[in-house]
Amino acid sequence: MSVEASRGIFSRGLRFLHADPAVPPYVVFWTLQPRAVKASLAAHGYTVADPA
Repeated sequence: MSVEASRGIFSRGLRFLHADPAVPPYVVFWTLQPRAVKASLAAHGYTVADPA
């Protein structure tokens, strides 16, 4: 699984990508505090990539 930053027109979020063929290829978690969520994920060992 990987995590990358995601941007909408007026919002920011995190996109969780995975390889499970039983579900859609990614899930976007929209948040008003993307830096706090990104810091929490980093504290738990996840790296958040910049948008592609």
